[in-house]
Amino acid sequence: MKILYLIKEKIDGDLAKSFNSVVAAQKSEGIEVLIINLWEIDSNGYDSVLDKIFEYDKTICV
Repeated sequence: MKILYLIKEKIDGDLAKSFNSVVAAQKSEGIEVLIINLWEIDSNGYDSVLDKIFEYDKTICV
């Protein structure tokens, strides 16, 4: 299984800790995880993000 996380805004504090725990658990189960921070991508990079969506089994927006 491959999961893509699209992060809309920077997360921190307890939410970041919880998110990191979930991702670590998924990775330990052999799930491939890719995290893309959307706020770090300029408008020219969105095409590559769209390409990634179709490569993964699940896409989760946070």
